[in-house]
Amino acid sequence: MVLALCLTCLSTVLAFELKCKPDVLHITVNKTAECHCALQNILKTPLRKNVWTKGNITLYNYSSSAAHHSWAVDSRHQLLMEEIKHGNLILKIRNTQISDNGTYKCIVLFDEAYRDAEVHVFLTAVPKLSLFYETSVDDPSVLTLTCIAEGFYPSDITLSWVLAVQEVPHSRKQTPATLLQDGTYIISSTLQVKDSLWSPEVEIGCKANHSSLTQPLMEKIRKKGSHRRNHFIVFSLLGILGVFTAALIMRTGDMA
Repeated sequence: MVLALCLTCLSTVLAFELKCKPDVLHITVNKTAECHCALQNILKTPLRKNVWTKGNITLYNYSSSAAHHSWAVDSRHQLLMEEIKHGNLILKIRNTQISDNGTYKCIVLFDEAYRDAEVHVFLTAVPKLSLFYETSVDDPSVLTLTCIAEGFYPSDITLSWVLAVQEVPHSRKQTPATLLQDGTYIISSTLQVKDSLWSPEVEIGCKANHSSLTQPLMEKIRKKGSHRRNHFIVFSLLGILGVFTAALIMRTGDMA
């Protein structure tokens, strides 16, 4: 009778399950991620231990024993204690970084019973796009437009140029993606056009396609140099005209 009761209790403990949903998590950097795992088919047997690991690193260690305190390697990691009594084991990761990419393992111990489950976290970083132009060093009659995408992850990205008037002759060049210190990438693309063939009313755009975006990112630019040169010419002519007029008035006064 006692043996049967012990076997019943043991089978109840051993029958519990640990499942993580979702087991794949996609999130952008500088956000808060939550890895959700839940205990199933468990009765009133108290949870003895919960450990969260990533690779060979223990991120969070929870113990129900008063002799052992819960601790975390990184202050960004937090276990939601109020959820444990409901069978929910939730690891919160604040201010997500590219280094948070990876597989997280949730481990639980009930007496001598052991279970584990995994959550795969994939981080992305949205690119920042900037666009400018300058006169070519090699040829003053050529303008070089530069489009820079930076701070993105993963490294696969497509930069393309959008010309409102396709007849504008141009040449293109793109650099490989370069890894930055924070784990994100930077890339640039250049477009060269003849100054005389790019009129101020024509927009030229740079478009970025990346897995972190729900739609392509676009920056547009118009040539402003011609306006400045035209204004300079107008003001110069007005200045010359003013000097000529003043000289004429002075000469007329002398003759009088």
